[in-house]
Amino acid sequence: MISFLLLIIDGLLLTGMYKGMYRKRKTIGFHQAKNITMTISTFAALLTGLILVYLFPQSYVGVTIITTIIGLAVGAAFGILFDYQSMLMGYSHGGLMGLMSPMIGGMTGESLVLAFFAHFLFFGYVSFVFIQSRRKAY
Repeated sequence: MISFLLLIIDGLLLTGMYKGMYRKRKTIGFHQAKNITMTISTFAALLTGLILVYLFPQSYVGVTIITTIIGLAVGAAFGILFDYQSMLMGYSHGGLMGLMSPMIGGMTGESLVLAFFAHFLFFGYVSFVFIQSRRKAY
């Protein structure tokens, strides 16, 4: 039950982050855009992989495919907001983490401790990005 709740919270947080970045896309420099794209796609694939492998431990291949597709989609969606190079970076980082995160989740077993820790890091990163995006560039 808590795993489904975490997936819903992740989806809502990613949607809100996308809307916020869409409004700020013209004011964000390309270095910050690449960092945002890489980190968001990495965290989206990692969190999805950890939770899905916990929910469906018997269907490892399916979880890996779904997680990779989610990582690729999130990386491309956030990257295309800024420029083509950011899209490629997000696409590659999301895909690679989508392939690796079910392995990490499989090694942790039935424990959600790593998933909670990763969510804590993700929420911290999201708040940091919003604070930084509100500041004016001098």
